[in-house]
Amino acid sequence: MRQAGPDEAERRAEDAVDRRLPGLLGQLVEGAAGRPAGVDDEAVQPAEGRDGAVNGALNAYERAGTPRRGMHRVEHIETLVDADLPRFAALGVAASMQPLHMEGLDEPDAPSAWHDGLSPGRAERAFRSGDIARSGATLALGSDWMVADYDPRYGMAWARLRRTPGHPERTPYLPQQALGAEQTLHGYTTHAARVNGDESVCGRLKPGLRADITAFAQDPVETDPDELPDVPVWLTVVDGRVVFEAH
Repeated sequence: MRQAGPDEAERRAEDAVDRRLPGLLGQLVEGAAGRPAGVDDEAVQPAEGRDGAVNGALNAYERAGTPRRGMHRVEHIETLVDADLPRFAALGVAASMQPLHMEGLDEPDAPSAWHDGLSPGRAERAFRSGDIARSGATLALGSDWMVADYDPRYGMAWARLRRTPGHPERTPYLPQQALGAEQTLHGYTTHAARVNGDESVCGRLKPGLRADITAFAQDPVETDPDELPDVPVWLTVVDGRVVFEAH
């Protein structure tokens, strides 16, 4: 009897996990549904970039219902089929995405382990942040630090450009999925707060809200995204305490 090679054995193991994922994920979400906050699917999603993983998470959240506080969310969403796109808004599930996960995809001729791991047609429906925002879903943006650079200036530039800032010669990755300047800012502020149920605590500059503030030398909405990473930070305030001030 022929023994499976290492690649085939790995594929069979992944397929077996994928078949069990919906049931396992559903059990975990339903078990956590009574907790004060929504569920983050990343801890129970073995293959974050797979369409089936996103579908399984949405199915589990649909069965579990609305959390007592905050929102259920799906992390990363590297690929997304059309049928699942409107379900985020319809179910009240947040999309949590990291623009810097696209690093390297603005060089189409460069080797890419990410591309090599996708079946045909999936790269064309990848990192659909623009479609998700247009669907009316809550779209929170972040860095996934320590996986990627934590600097929001760099992340905001990538969200708007879909390429490396400061390199206009690079090819934007699926530029129709680029976010606008205000959409990007909301992703890093108000929408991020909404996911955690903290709209009345943080995410905006308003009297009575927690004073976690970064003051830039330029308005990030009005600044050319190619210039965003180099905009100086003038002030950083954490819970009302000044922890950095430029001199």
